[in-house]
Amino acid sequence: MLGASYYISPAFADHPSSITGTNIVQEDNTYMAYIARSQSNLSINTNGVASISSTISGIAGVTKTEINSNLQQLRNGSWTTIKSGSKSGSRDCNFTTTYSVPKGYSYRVSSVVKAYKGTSSETKTVNSASYYY
Repeated sequence: MLGASYYISPAFADHPSSITGTNIVQEDNTYMAYIARSQSNLSINTNGVASISSTISGIAGVTKTEINSNLQQLRNGSWTTIKSGSKSGSRDCNFTTTYSVPKGYSYRVSSVVKAYKGTSSETKTVNSASYYY
């Protein structure tokens, strides 16, 4: 499909997905004490530009959030981080960036998100679905 873009968000085998055209959307609704919502998304266009987005929203009382986001490539059966980035925020945080990727590999975004409330914190790993380009 010439000029098509694909949007892929977190994939978990035990969570339902909705598919509309070229969009695949799956949500992770795992209960967390401090993290109200978190997501990692991957989109790769036909020119090999990978757009990644990772988000975290804390519950009321959360004073700081962090995202450490990794673009990973599947090599020899293992996920290898090829690009990384991070960002911190208050109750909500959103990390977005783009990278060029070569053809012939599967890719995903794996993000470690963290929410702080008082002296306690909670950490979660959020993976996007994999996408072959």
